[in-house]
Amino acid sequence: MAGGIAHSKAKMRFQGKVEVRLLIVQMLFCRSIAWAGWAEPVPLEEINVENLREWTPFPSYDGLSLYFAQGRGTSGRHLRIYQADRDEPFGPFTSIIEVLRAGDDVYGQWVSPDNLRIYYTLEEGSDFVLRMSGRAFVSDP
Repeated sequence: MAGGIAHSKAKMRFQGKVEVRLLIVQMLFCRSIAWAGWAEPVPLEEINVENLREWTPFPSYDGLSLYFAQGRGTSGRHLRIYQADRDEPFGPFTSIIEVLRAGDDVYGQWVSPDNLRIYYTLEEGSDFVLRMSGRAFVSDP
């Protein structure tokens, strides 16, 4: 019986390696196709701030908000999550507010389609914890 278990574990390890290799090949193939049609990237001047570091952008599903982490100083630490708003999808961002500050760093945000829940990573020292926060109305900060 022990030999069968060892064989199953070895087979699972082998299958896992094959699956990972296939995933990598798929990612590389899709990346080359996806980049083929993209225009030259341009900075978001209304969001990028000198001496600050912007990370992990996440657009709202309606295209009117962009959530991103921003860090202070040259190290990019002490990340906070901000929300930039605009009047129409693909228009310029007209306002930026801080929406989340907790612990040492917060980043990697994902916002629900109704813009009422935000999931993010909280880094405190050497610990990384996933958190969720909610609000009653989209107009709430």
